Amino acid sequence: MSQRRAQFDADEARRRKLAERLALELAAASHKRGSDFVASRMVQVGYSSAVEVQMALSDAPTIIFMGRNPADVGMFDGPGGVVMYVHMPDLWSVVFPLDPFSGLVLVCVDDLKDHCMQLYDDSPRAREAVENFHTGVVLALRNRARHIAEGSLPPDLKPFPIPE
Repeated sequence: MSQRRAQFDADEARRRKLAERLALELAAASHKRGSDFVASRMVQVGYSSAVEVQMALSDAPTIIFMGRNPADVGMFDGPGGVVMYVHMPDLWSVVFPLDPFSGLVLVCVDDLKDHCMQLYDDSPRAREAVENFHTGVVLALRNRARHIAEGSLPPDLKPFPIPE
């Protein structure tokens, strides 16, 4: 393996570990108190200025539906609710509360090392993107469950909850 590929693999492993820690922290935190760890890792970005955020919001529902690899999609459940993480190999990881959905979206990329981007934008375009993202995730989970029941997709090791 080349030294460059080894560095890419190390960067991706660090990004995945951060995203999963963020998801665990959000699930473990109460809604009133929040998580100091999560707050210390967020860099606020606008929707139009962060291409990786746009890609994650657009592509994550497809990854959830297809279930490319069990290591690419997961969740934690706790006092903070159900929090999902989705990894797109070599590109990004996205973390978000699934139930209850609060609109919080965190996107990790290799270049940010130990920080993530928080979509912090109240523009109509950003609100629509987050709303479409949530709708896409819920539809992906419903469609995935239906295809698993029909036998056209393999069953998940641990089924994902489907919000109402």
